[in-house]
Amino acid sequence: MERILEVSDHAAIIVGNRSITRGNTAADVYQRVLGMTTASLPVWIVLALCGYATAGFPSTAQIGQSAIVAVSSGVIATILFFTATELVKQSPQRLAAVEATQAGEVVFTVIGELILLASVFPSPLSWAGMGIVVIGMIVHSLVATGK
Repeated sequence: MERILEVSDHAAIIVGNRSITRGNTAADVYQRVLGMTTASLPVWIVLALCGYATAGFPSTAQIGQSAIVAVSSGVIATILFFTATELVKQSPQRLAAVEATQAGEVVFTVIGELILLASVFPSPLSWAGMGIVVIGMIVHSLVATGK
């Protein structure tokens, strides 16, 4: 379930970034991160309530791991990604390359999780799902740039 949320989060960042910048607003990188965070809060609250209802309160270790992911991926990586897209927004080819890095990040995150957190190796179905999402992100970037 964690991997599904992580992969869908990466896809949502790309789509949200495109949606926010489509209106030619003067929102800077930090305002876009704040907007994405604020807009997604209801989803995270519902997910937290569902998790609590089915499994109870998370352990201290899970809270710690979630905090690390929230800061590293949710804040630092998103700001870097939005900064990169801002720098190349006039070049569709470069924008596609930046967006494609999100697809690669999914695989590296799983590998890092296996090495650093000793998590369970993903099932073939999980790998297939991640592959479908990665391919979808790449196709989305190519279509968006007109290739």
